[in-house]
Amino acid sequence: MIVQCIRLILALVLLSVCSYTDIQYRKVKNYVTFPVFFIGTFICILTPEKDLLPVAIGFVLYAAFGYLHLMAMGDSKFLIALTAIYGLKFSFFSMLIGVAANFLYALFTDVDAVILAIKNVKNFVLYHTPVPTKDKTRYPFTVFISIGAVILLVLRAVT
Repeated sequence: MIVQCIRLILALVLLSVCSYTDIQYRKVKNYVTFPVFFIGTFICILTPEKDLLPVAIGFVLYAAFGYLHLMAMGDSKFLIALTAIYGLKFSFFSMLIGVAANFLYALFTDVDAVILAIKNVKNFVLYHTPVPTKDKTRYPFTVFISIGAVILLVLRAVT
């Protein structure tokens, strides 16, 4: 019971502080993600399940996402810390819900940018030539991942 409370407090601190700094400064700060990662990993070691393999897989997976520029490094550090707290499945589904929420938000706020992004993906996949753009609209992805994590935490509490 106390482990679940510690995990929930860590997750709420991580979600709120990282979302705030991503909105305010467009950065996810290391002074939040690194301690949460180490504390979450330490909790994994202490629990009877000792589920360190999913944490290690999540670390490699999200670090590769950041290194390959599939997402910003701050977002990948945020997901690595979230994986240390609740596991790979939780962080992966948080990311998927965040992608869907980000897509819906972009669709309702800037339809032209979404259409151009879809054309870019199609042209990159089929022809390896993206469409040149004037400026890129960027959204704080950590906020959308946090929305996905809150949805999963609520679903976990309800069931």
